[in-house]
Amino acid sequence: MAALAVGLARRGHAVRLIAPLGYESLVCEPSVELRAIDYAVRAALMSPDGSRLLHSGRNILAGLRAMRAIGRRHLHTVWHGLAQGTQDCELLIGEVTAEETGCAPPAN
Repeated sequence: MAALAVGLARRGHAVRLIAPLGYESLVCEPSVELRAIDYAVRAALMSPDGSRLLHSGRNILAGLRAMRAIGRRHLHTVWHGLAQGTQDCELLIGEVTAEETGCAPPAN
């Protein structure tokens, strides 16, 4: 997403990137407006629920339960940050990364 934001900004588009805390270094283009949501993904993954998620292995149900617990704990903060950050936007693009879910891409 950061690369897409930078590419669009370099082509003259007004771009606002909304990301959790800790992702500021991904945007090196001064014309990209960055708004951080008061949510630290790494801290959530270091919580007991995060540990359960990261160690759920092939147990999909355990992983989903841990993701649900993390999501419920941070839902208000994340949605409030998104609501504030997306005002006056014409296009929204979202992505969930492997780091956020704790799931690595499938091995070939």
